[in-house]
Amino acid sequence: MAAAGNLRHARFVKALSKAFEPLEAGRVDGRITPPRDYPIFVRREKGELEQLHICLGLPALPTTSRQRYKLLVLNTVLGGTMSSRLWQRIREGSGLAYSVFSSVNSFADCGFLMIYAATNPSAGDMVLRQIVEELVRLKSEPIGDKELRVAKDHLKGALMLSLESSSSRMSNLARQDIYFGRQSTNEEVLRCVEAVTTGQLQALARKLLVGERCGLAVVGRLSRFKTRRSALEL
Repeated sequence: MAAAGNLRHARFVKALSKAFEPLEAGRVDGRITPPRDYPIFVRREKGELEQLHICLGLPALPTTSRQRYKLLVLNTVLGGTMSSRLWQRIREGSGLAYSVFSSVNSFADCGFLMIYAATNPSAGDMVLRQIVEELVRLKSEPIGDKELRVAKDHLKGALMLSLESSSSRMSNLARQDIYFGRQSTNEEVLRCVEAVTTGQLQALARKLLVGERCGLAVVGRLSRFKTRRSALEL
């Protein structure tokens, strides 16, 4: 149980004890079997949609991975902000998508990197091609120092801002205790982000961005979308 805000610790613990002590403890064996990769290619025709929706996914890292901060920085560079590569190339540079971004979702046993774009049905092939090219570039070219600096500063600011509300602080306390058995200080988190190097990011990209493990879902008007599985070669 976790709580944050205007409360008295002893009083809070006493109330919880009174409420939960009568309950019998459950049993958990602690064994977790990670799910297997399922890199399918799904196409669904939906003529009523004005935009073509593209979602590309790759297996990533579980919450407790020691490389989790590297993945967060890598995602920030790729598509986590309006200064990211995907946003700047596909929306600002080419004007092909109103919405394009990437995100990381991590769980106890696994995680995934997701890339999403919404575009005109006639531009779907081009958008997907540019996404794939940016993934390849992360593997083949080191990230520049200036770009890395911008990504780190943005990520550190976002992490600190995410703890401003009582509810987010409460969730963070619970998550830290459940997954790590201890509380990480803000200073420790910032140091971990700052310690990430260009070489580490390129090595992680080469490890995670593998075409054979990539899944793709496309929904919308598909008459002009010709991309096949072979285009996802990373």
